[in-house]
Amino acid sequence: MRMIWLICGILLYGCGASQQVGRVEKSPDIPLAKCLALFQEGDWNETLKCLDLIKESARDQSYFDLKGSTLLRQDKPRRASEAFEKALERDTTRQNPYLYVKWGESLWQNHEFLEAGKAMGTYLDLVANPKPEIKNRLAYFIRSATVADSLYRVPRQFYPNPFSAAINTDNHELGISMTYDRRNLIITRRADQEDLYESQWRQGQWQPARPMDIFNTPDNEGAAAISGDGHLLVFTACNRPQGVGSCDLYFSRLSDTGWTSPSLMPDINTRHWDSQPTLSPDGRVIVFSSERPGGYGGRDLWLSVWRENRWIQPINLGPKINSPGNEENPFLHADEYTLYFTSDYWPGFGGRDLFMAHRLHGNQWSKPVNLGYPINSLQNEEGVFIESSGQTGYFSSARNGQFDLYSFEVDRAIQPRPALLYKMIVVDSATLNPLQGFSVQVYDKTQNELVRSSVTDSEGHTAFLISGNRTYGITVSGKDYGIYSYKKILEQKINQDITDTIQMAPVQDERTIILENVHFRSGESQLLESSDVELNELADYLLKNRKLTIMLWGHTDSVGQASDNQILSQERAEAVKSFLVRKGVAPGRIEARGMGESQPLTTNETVEGRQRNRRTEIRIITNE
Repeated sequence: MRMIWLICGILLYGCGASQQVGRVEKSPDIPLAKCLALFQEGDWNETLKCLDLIKESARDQSYFDLKGSTLLRQDKPRRASEAFEKALERDTTRQNPYLYVKWGESLWQNHEFLEAGKAMGTYLDLVANPKPEIKNRLAYFIRSATVADSLYRVPRQFYPNPFSAAINTDNHELGISMTYDRRNLIITRRADQEDLYESQWRQGQWQPARPMDIFNTPDNEGAAAISGDGHLLVFTACNRPQGVGSCDLYFSRLSDTGWTSPSLMPDINTRHWDSQPTLSPDGRVIVFSSERPGGYGGRDLWLSVWRENRWIQPINLGPKINSPGNEENPFLHADEYTLYFTSDYWPGFGGRDLFMAHRLHGNQWSKPVNLGYPINSLQNEEGVFIESSGQTGYFSSARNGQFDLYSFEVDRAIQPRPALLYKMIVVDSATLNPLQGFSVQVYDKTQNELVRSSVTDSEGHTAFLISGNRTYGITVSGKDYGIYSYKKILEQKINQDITDTIQMAPVQDERTIILENVHFRSGESQLLESSDVELNELADYLLKNRKLTIMLWGHTDSVGQASDNQILSQERAEAVKSFLVRKGVAPGRIEARGMGESQPLTTNETVEGRQRNRRTEIRIITNE
């Protein structure tokens, strides 16, 4: 139970054992002190038996106070509330205002949130100088009462299913992370201490989780995050001799022989507590929780980006996300737009609740939204992990007395943007042999930003997550094979992964290549910013292959005067050449020529046809 901490050490009836007493004897006149001793011993059943033996005439305010506290300990909030009401009826002079706190607790645990808030507010009205820890905690419940009541009245669709015994055990299973192909799972298991375990999906089920011995020590390791491709793992380790603070972030990379020995995250760790990482699908963005100075509360969420072969200085996610309390357990969804996390400050159900926020732009975030009931309960919630599709989620909860892992279908109201796994296989156009080490650049033409940068593996494969309702420009390049450029348009509703095979021709074939992702202002020769990614890739390719030259042609549709189109196409070809020269390519290696409307690829009678005819082409020529 969440709020019982308010009883222990603060109430009239403490939670520690003061003395050992025998079982209740059948006596007509049992003193209340004996019942109190049983309560302090932690024997709730015997306490209630003792109270039942006290005669009616002796049942005063203290009697009902003790009875309510005992029933609250037994998770019987309705009966506890009735007992506290009777205690308040007998406290006519209001000598014990803390009864309102206990009454409020029982009401809250019975989901009577509005009445609970009023009861706790009465305590603050009666007590001139309450203890700060009590005042702050009651303020949380008071400001949360309306939110909790409204969320409770409109529950989310939520039907959690526990993992099998291959994952859940008699110990505590906590954090969860998964590769985006949903075939590798990493969890934290707490027995004598916390350790990392892994499981693989085989033959339609999760295999028994095995300890990751290369990471585990006699101290605590946990809260791991794995990149979408499964090649980068970041986790938390505490009290290590080489550590910087109490808990630090470590990383490991997957090689052909297994995971590398873990290393401290450079430029991330401080002398303070740093923990609970989450990674973007490509492993180039990390969000984590930290107690470092410069935050807004106890534990804040921070973000860093891998740029120019290093992690940049972490930045705080700001006061929209971070509060005077504690924000922990971040999870950045594959859409890189939706962030889930826990907070013990933002209005909720009484402890650590799950929240969702959206990235607006840069480091600006929307106001957090409580995920609602019954995803959030009167128990403390841990982190959540949601698959790239946005439809299935996973979380850890102590709903049955210990932390276990559950899966659930995500209510539409709190789903992230769906993302799908886009797989690419790059092969030689003649032999169909896989091509390793080819650069792949993915540009989101809708948002005007580079979203993925990768290279193909030994099988010519690369993969990344992309979102629906987007247009992507994709450029593939490799030594001796030139550049391949194409555009990928995705519908808003996507429900399955995509695989494309890209056939690359050697440069000696001197094929004409359309630069699908080079664009100009309408009727002008000024390049749009969305052209930068593809032209930068072309410039980089030419700088690495200095024996190559290119022919560059500009084409228009047939709208307008042919002479004007000829001039415009020449100016556009020259604009592309100027861009490449500014990047360091020698001007003598580029011949730019405008072709006007003379070489259409298709009809100019349709919008689609005219759009296709407006293009920039190159031919790479080897001078060897």
